[in-house]
Amino acid sequence: MKLTVRNIGPIKEATLEIGDKTVIVGPNNSGKTFLATAFYSLVNLPITPHDDYSLTDIDLSQNENEIKFKKDELERFITYSLTKYFGIPINKIITVGENEGVIENDNVKITLKKDGKVEVEIKKKLKSVIRYREGKLGRGVVRLVKVDNEIIEMEFEGDKGIPSHVINIIITEYALRTVFSMGWDPTAFISVERIAFRSFKPLISFSVFSPFRDTPLKPLSLDSLRWIKPIELEIFGHKVRVEINLNGLPTIRAFLNGEEVVPSSGIDQFAIIESVARNPDVRGMIIEEPEITLHLDAEIEAGRRLSRYDKKLFITTHGGYLTMTMAYLLREKVKVYELVNGKAEERKVTEDGL
Repeated sequence: MKLTVRNIGPIKEATLEIGDKTVIVGPNNSGKTFLATAFYSLVNLPITPHDDYSLTDIDLSQNENEIKFKKDELERFITYSLTKYFGIPINKIITVGENEGVIENDNVKITLKKDGKVEVEIKKKLKSVIRYREGKLGRGVVRLVKVDNEIIEMEFEGDKGIPSHVINIIITEYALRTVFSMGWDPTAFISVERIAFRSFKPLISFSVFSPFRDTPLKPLSLDSLRWIKPIELEIFGHKVRVEINLNGLPTIRAFLNGEEVVPSSGIDQFAIIESVARNPDVRGMIIEEPEITLHLDAEIEAGRRLSRYDKKLFITTHGGYLTMTMAYLLREKVKVYELVNGKAEERKVTEDGL
């Protein structure tokens, strides 16, 4: 997948070839968070912000169709998604002094305007052949069985067929995932500096349970909570258990020589990353600064762990040692970019892993 981000926050121009493993290196305020959020906005769109309208236009009397998006509805939907993920209005996402910004992949181009509007250009034509088949799910139940080579198979039970609004939802989900996510959905956003669970538990509780709209947490701070699974593992010489308490929040317990100890911040943060990585439902992970509290030996170990994950990874980091470790272990399987003065410059990984 090719990702282009232009005039978004500090990013003047970034054109990246996104493979299964991509690492973005840069100093503070270089645009790493804007780049990660822009990528997340493409690959992990919510299915619909509202249930009272459809994003796609299709003739349900025909089994074979070209799927078309409704322009006004799609642009309203994208505006909703971008403001939700960035946490600021559209005109504030654009680089100061510029009139428009762009987020683009192979299939879609999103242009953000200074007046707060969003224009969406769909570059890929979508076709679908819908096949229905009876199943044993119970009357009135429908589920997507398979999407393969533009064939959507739906299984249902009942003598009245599948309701049209259900078919529209399935087609919309298929169209969004095909055009935008390109194999990355679902993707978890893990901002390590934002998940210091022990330090910020009161803020997290306030954010989750507050009756007020505004919370003290940055957007996407809690995204990883959706994907955490209970696990037991070893991290940095400790046996670690991730448990889910009655409030649905993770509790991290660490043991050294059989005795329970207070987990370090490094164990806290990497236990969350490891837990999400072991969730079979997660296809991609966007990880911001996985090395943030780690000393050099732990940073190198973190690079080893990340290199072994069977997930698609988009990592932003300050960490030279983490990046070098992943480059050495993955060689041509990792893409490395450095943000310099608002532009992304590729750093080639040699066959020796340097």
